[in-house]
Amino acid sequence: MAGPDDFQQVLKAFKIEPAQPSDALREMLTARMISVEAQELLFRHLMGEPLDLEVTLFPEDGVLGCNSDEFCPLCLRDGLIAVGWTGNGDFVVMDLTENLGVVGFVSHELMWLTTNVREAFHPVSSSLADFIALSVQGRMPIDYDEALKTLPRL
Repeated sequence: MAGPDDFQQVLKAFKIEPAQPSDALREMLTARMISVEAQELLFRHLMGEPLDLEVTLFPEDGVLGCNSDEFCPLCLRDGLIAVGWTGNGDFVVMDLTENLGVVGFVSHELMWLTTNVREAFHPVSSSLADFIALSVQGRMPIDYDEALKTLPRL
């Protein structure tokens, strides 16, 4: 399992600067009662610009905007935070409550039909660094449906 140092190495490899969390992101997470431990984990994985692979991983302001009440608050409501999205609109999310740091896909179609977004969540990687490494190697599915067909749930 990769840790924060591995993620910093990933950022260096892609020449992306880490980002500091904005006050607005801190306030949003605190208001949703996300633990300090989970917030600190997320903050160690914030980027200053997007990372485009087969999926797009958001910079800090994209994480804030995507999870806002105005756009898509459902993931965060259920302890997941959208950190990117796929070409078809599925979300790449990090678990902030049940399996801290685990990354997976949420179906953009099914999430609106469930009482808890976790019903449309397919975890695929133990960390964001591992998710990126597998994506670069061409071993990561590109969306929720492909993940269901090719990878067992973690």
